[in-house]
Amino acid sequence: MALASVLSLILIHPMPVGPTPGDTLRAVVDGLNEVREESVISSYVVVDSKMPEVLRKLFADAKGSKESRTMYRLESVSVSEMGDTAIAKVKLKVLVKEADLNPNDETVKLIRRDGNWKIDNRESPTKTPEGLFGSLGEFLKNPDAMKATAKKAADATVILSNLKQLALGAILYATDQDEKLNLSTATLKTKLMPYVKNEAIFKAPDGKPLPLVFNSNLTGKRFGDVRRPAETVMMSLGGKGSLVFTDGRTPIAFVDGHVKYLKPDQISILIWVP
Repeated sequence: MALASVLSLILIHPMPVGPTPGDTLRAVVDGLNEVREESVISSYVVVDSKMPEVLRKLFADAKGSKESRTMYRLESVSVSEMGDTAIAKVKLKVLVKEADLNPNDETVKLIRRDGNWKIDNRESPTKTPEGLFGSLGEFLKNPDAMKATAKKAADATVILSNLKQLALGAILYATDQDEKLNLSTATLKTKLMPYVKNEAIFKAPDGKPLPLVFNSNLTGKRFGDVRRPAETVMMSLGGKGSLVFTDGRTPIAFVDGHVKYLKPDQISILIWVP
């Protein structure tokens, strides 16, 4: 066949493009959201021999409870490929009980195996091992060692979600009070219950009450009095000087309604007095 004919065929029928690293990351997120364990298992390099059955059982328990399940949304993926290795920078949102939590940034290493991209979890698969892809990679590699860690991570997500819903409830309450935060630690539950309509939100996953503290410097203040709402503390676990840390982090709810975990060295940037 003449060269011109070959080139013509290539132009008319281009070679199919194979899966990309982004496709693999999306397969993991979709697999978790849609309860398809095969999509998750096939996306990692190392999988414990008993892992398929363990994950199948976990997914079976999750089926039928979509409303209460943790869901994930891949906001963005930026990939740098170097031969058969790729580094992906991922922004992922976590949705728990309809609360849209802050995006998590994660850096993931992938390698090409037999034409497909897989997350490399032979060592630490990400530079952020506490992130979704990193913790899931460790779990697939060694499920027994990761069960306690996974439970802690799930509990931490629920607590952050509860705090998010309480912060939004406080904003709704203040809106009905002429934009005034007529709240205190002692009155939080009584005044917010009509807005959150769920007593479980005031509790940790183990059923114990959350040690919620409303920033007393905000009591009686209007939203307009708060110059930097995204940096000003509205609620916390424990008060200023006595914050409750778990695994080196404490959850904070801010006046603008967003919530996040902070480490001890980040506490100094918080604004307590508006």
